[in-house]
Amino acid sequence: MYAFVRFLEDNVCYALPVSCVQDFSPTSQLDFDNQKVYTVYRNPEEAEEDDESPGEWGDRLLLHKAQILALAEDKTDLENSVMQKKIKIPKLSLNHVEEAGEVTDYGEEDVELRHSKRQDGRKQSEGTHKSIEAVVARLEKQNGMSLSNTSSPEEAFMETSESMNNMDDAVVPRILYEELLRSYQQQQEEMRHIQQELERTRRQLVQQAKKLKEYGALVSEMKELRDLNRRLQDVLLLRLGSGKCRT
Repeated sequence: MYAFVRFLEDNVCYALPVSCVQDFSPTSQLDFDNQKVYTVYRNPEEAEEDDESPGEWGDRLLLHKAQILALAEDKTDLENSVMQKKIKIPKLSLNHVEEAGEVTDYGEEDVELRHSKRQDGRKQSEGTHKSIEAVVARLEKQNGMSLSNTSSPEEAFMETSESMNNMDDAVVPRILYEELLRSYQQQQEEMRHIQQELERTRRQLVQQAKKLKEYGALVSEMKELRDLNRRLQDVLLLRLGSGKCRT
């Protein structure tokens, strides 16, 4: 039989054989007290070594205080219960907590196989990541607008900061703020250069279009002149031919 236990010192949960629990021999899956503090080995090998060399429990440094949350015939059943979130962590009574020593009460929550502090750290990092994404998105939106509709970089970035203050989990360090502000100013300067190049290119295209139009007009005139010259030659040949016939 296996027991799903929560170690009180760090709030980490394990599925261990019941032989790892001191003085514990359950007769059924309900034969345990979730309000009691048990002494448990973290590693089943430690329990086997302890059976080979029995002694006083108080002299053992490998035992840890823990709370039994569930029992099952095999480890697979416990894992399925954890995956389906069927196992809850009940609150320990004050008497048991005082007997076990100073223990943090995490309340009734879904069982996680990770330390709760890691979850808090992850939430904080996700909040910072979301705030960075919000700043970058705002900067990209500002860069897509015309310079004539955009105020100074400092004012635009202050607007971004004010909108971020409305977010519950938006926390941007001062260093990140300054770095993003410098990046924003640099992008604005690049945008000015790009617009100048575009204006220069537009002027060149206009000049080329005018030249092409003039060239087209010259080609038409040359074609008309060729046609006129051909007709004149034909008339001249006809007159010469008629003059020879008279003589």
